[in-house]
Amino acid sequence: MELLYLWIEDFRKIKQQGFTFNNKFILENRVEPDGYRLSISLNKSYVDIFPSQLLTVTGVVGRNGAGKSSLMHCLKMLYGQLPRLTSPLFFCFLDTQQKTIFTYYYSDGGLSNMHALHVSVNADQEVKRLYAVKRALKYTLTTWAGDGGKINGFEYPFVDTTCAYLSANFDSHREDIYRGIENQSTNARMEAFLKEYIPQQEKIAVRQSQNKNQDRINDPYPSYLKDFYKTELKSNVRFITYADKHQTSNLPELPADITIKFNFNDFQYLTNTDVRNISFRYAEKLIEIHSLALELLLNGRSKKEAFFDLLYLCTFYYAIRNKLFDFNSFTKGDLDGMLNMILREPKDIYNAIRKTLDELNLSPENEKERRLIRGILGRGFNTALKNATLLPEPTVEVSPTSFSFKVDTHLWDLLGRIFDITYGDEINFMDYSWGNGLSTGEEALLTHFSRLYEIKRKIGRQNLVLLIDEGDLYFHPQWQKNYIHYLMEGISFIFHNNKVQLVLSTHSPFIVSDLPKQNLIFLKKNSIGHCVVSPNEIHTETFAANIHELFTNSFFLADGLMGEYARKYLNDLIEDIKMEDNISLERYEFYYKNRIAIIGEQFLKSKIIELIAQRSDFFAIDQIFEQRSSELDYLRNLRNKKRNDSDRA
Repeated sequence: MELLYLWIEDFRKIKQQGFTFNNKFILENRVEPDGYRLSISLNKSYVDIFPSQLLTVTGVVGRNGAGKSSLMHCLKMLYGQLPRLTSPLFFCFLDTQQKTIFTYYYSDGGLSNMHALHVSVNADQEVKRLYAVKRALKYTLTTWAGDGGKINGFEYPFVDTTCAYLSANFDSHREDIYRGIENQSTNARMEAFLKEYIPQQEKIAVRQSQNKNQDRINDPYPSYLKDFYKTELKSNVRFITYADKHQTSNLPELPADITIKFNFNDFQYLTNTDVRNISFRYAEKLIEIHSLALELLLNGRSKKEAFFDLLYLCTFYYAIRNKLFDFNSFTKGDLDGMLNMILREPKDIYNAIRKTLDELNLSPENEKERRLIRGILGRGFNTALKNATLLPEPTVEVSPTSFSFKVDTHLWDLLGRIFDITYGDEINFMDYSWGNGLSTGEEALLTHFSRLYEIKRKIGRQNLVLLIDEGDLYFHPQWQKNYIHYLMEGISFIFHNNKVQLVLSTHSPFIVSDLPKQNLIFLKKNSIGHCVVSPNEIHTETFAANIHELFTNSFFLADGLMGEYARKYLNDLIEDIKMEDNISLERYEFYYKNRIAIIGEQFLKSKIIELIAQRSDFFAIDQIFEQRSSELDYLRNLRNKKRNDSDRA
């Protein structure tokens, strides 16, 4: 089901505006004595230039505050929470399989006292020859307590099409109100993560408060963001693995390796006496064990064996920090004796540590810790690490506690087990980063495609309405210029067996130059601050247009291409010069010369120099003349060289 047209009666700053989302048709709404009349005709200049997976592509363009976000929010409510929307709508859909056009308009119900609409549809003969055009039908809304509701009067189910929303913005907008859509915005992902994560932490806190062992050492500042980053990294790795498996070469370069580093947080916590004034009685022995362990780390052992050694070592510190070796019905509780036993085997410390963990018995109240330790000691983890591809060390020396792995399907098995083991716990002895590091833009692009793949995993083969809000955010202008190309390739690759209707918002001329004008909705604020559609705002075609010329259009830049700070600087400089009666050489050298030299626009610089010369004394003018003479000498020599080269030819 494909959205053709949406009329918004009154939503935020959008008042009685119509939006066309399929440029195969010309849809116009007129006010008649008995209500609205929607006319539908074919667009004879329509050209389809996008991949076959895309039903339509629509760009929503406007400055900040023009109404782009309001339109996106209304679309999210249309597909997910229409009974909770406080504006009358009418909208037109195309069933591409049945070749039928449906139109529905609001009649009654909902959260507020909305007035009923009356709509009729008039399609021309060419449209009727190709499509069955249904008469406009009423829909009513029934709202329930909470967030639920029901739409009455539809002849087709909305579930046939999924709506997904993608945004990298992290702002104050709530996303939890948009139910019924696949929301992959940063806000929604963070909200969903915390909704699951915080109750887990509360359960842990309650369980610990009931534990007789009250002096247990716990991190007073658990990092929720670290665990959220793990979920994002997990999504990134999942997408890269998928892309690598399908051997696509059409996407921008993706990270090839990931670095896992052991950070010894638990060891540092135990041996740092400044932390909440808690002193670990056996800190000196633990420091000695740590020193011996690091000496043995790469003493003839392979990197994978070293990885296992560090995993056991950090798990050992974790167990001590959480007092899992203390006396209870399962454990003897002789921590001092255990540390002494390990120190008696300085050349075999890792085996001694492994033995203590193998023999560790945990009470049922330590279920979280049991899951962690059993997960690390289990065969599945051992197999996953053996299968993972550990990359050779670079020529430069790296930390022996850092390990670089190739991003492939085997890595996903390993990381999946690590994330499943540590998710939701206060275990932070492993840090993760991309091998060579990623810039903000590179990470944003990777996350962009990863979230598209998350949508694909959840919708399967369903048709999709994909809403992307400023997807080019954080990108360098070169990447903005390539964004539509990357996006088309990504959609073709990820949604290869779906049909996608794409709606994206932007205020970038780089994006506009990759979309035909007929695929664009131009928004602007009118004199009273309302959002209006302005179809004739740009009079030339936008597709393949010169980006510089688009920048100069008043729709994007009202006051030319110069930055406002620079414009004010020039105005202030000119006003200062105009206040002068007789500029001496000393004042010119000290106050004006360098201020003029930084101006990049040569015509403006020349005019300002002329202005200052008119108000300068003989010596200052002589200095200006000398500077200009050297410039002329350079041009004269260049001209003579060109002339000589031409004569020899």
